[in-house]
Amino acid sequence: MALGLAALGERTPLHNEMMTILVGTASWTDKTLVDSGLFYPPEAKSAEARLRYYASRFPMVEVDSSYYAIPAPSTAQLWVERAPPGFVFNIKALGVAHVVVDEPQGFSNCVPPVWAITSPKLAVVRLHGRNAETWNVKGATVAPDRFNYDYPERELQQLVPGIFDLELQVIFNNNYQDQGQRNAATLMNMLH
Repeated sequence: MALGLAALGERTPLHNEMMTILVGTASWTDKTLVDSGLFYPPEAKSAEARLRYYASRFPMVEVDSSYYAIPAPSTAQLWVERAPPGFVFNIKALGVAHVVVDEPQGFSNCVPPVWAITSPKLAVVRLHGRNAETWNVKGATVAPDRFNYDYPERELQQLVPGIFDLELQVIFNNNYQDQGQRNAATLMNMLH
């Protein structure tokens, strides 16, 4: 059953005279998301239909695959043609913007969250989840093995003040099934 996000929020970004906040997830094609049947309606069987549906629910998405290889121009062109005007594709790259990371703390491979403006143009908040048990799980072959975390509303509410202090993009990378999409929709409602 597809998630009825109409009750949870619309794709419109939060705008006011001071800032724009875009909320989305780290992928619209993650295998556990597609296979779960929890977000996409049954008729969204093709890549095109899934992108169109995703873009009707959120104003932005991170193109996670660009971290590993730049997408072919023809592929990127198809994405743009399938998304509504104003939809943002965040092409994942290192060093482009200040990134605030929410993740379990206390591990050697963790980044402490620093809520600061280092660029007047863009900051990114990446929400990996806080699942310390799976953070460094041995034998993980896909990201959802590590980022299996469903943010409770109280934790999302704790993030809202920091988000309002920055002009930014909020990217949910807790990508097990539809956790990121549900959490993104909930946060969008909190911000409006």
